[in-house]
Amino acid sequence: MATKLNLATKPYSNRSLPWAVTALLVVISIVSLVFIIRATSVARGQSLTIQNEINSLSQQEQGFRKQAEAVKNALTTEQ
Repeated sequence: MATKLNLATKPYSNRSLPWAVTALLVVISIVSLVFIIRATSVARGQSLTIQNEINSLSQQEQGFRKQAEAVKNALTTEQ
């Protein structure tokens, strides 16, 4: 009974598995990158919208302060 134990004559020859794993990782990375870019653009859009709202509210606040100052100046000390 002869056993074939010499591993040097036929080393590990599965060359498709490392390439398949590499290809899978590349695809997952590209898909993740697309989702990250999309999320970043959505966040940037929301940030610009909120900044515009803040600017608008600041302008309204300044207008109300001017109106309050005008009303305060229009009243005499007796009123």
